[in-house]
Amino acid sequence: MTLCFIGLFFVLMGSCSDNFEQSYKTFSELNSSGTRLKSWFPDDLLANECYDFKEIHNLENSNSFGKFSYRNSTRMDSALFNKNNYQEISIDSMNLVFTKIVKPKRPDWFLSDEQIIGKKIYRHNKITLIKDEGNKTIYFIYITII
Repeated sequence: MTLCFIGLFFVLMGSCSDNFEQSYKTFSELNSSGTRLKSWFPDDLLANECYDFKEIHNLENSNSFGKFSYRNSTRMDSALFNKNNYQEISIDSMNLVFTKIVKPKRPDWFLSDEQIIGKKIYRHNKITLIKDEGNKTIYFIYITII
């Protein structure tokens, strides 16, 4: 019986994490999640035509990795082209962001370093965006300390 409680203790401890992961298939699913969970995504880029949302954030430091896909390239290009909101940055600047994130670790569904090469990269305040035009997907990193 004691071994059962010890085993249960280790299972519960192993399942505890400072990371919270969420995913939604559609924009309406994301909307119904509530403002608190939705706020981890760059809301000025989101619209009904966006889908396949994934995000993981660390509850301790509020750093986050996320992604979503879109159907309307013209609308996305227009939003990212607005220099008042988004500034195109170099891959070196983006790599500095990666070095500052300890938790959460880059998830498997996020672009690898090799996959980022040749993509357009933008920054707005604490959010860094990587636009994958071929797959019509936006990858983003939110970091509290830049």
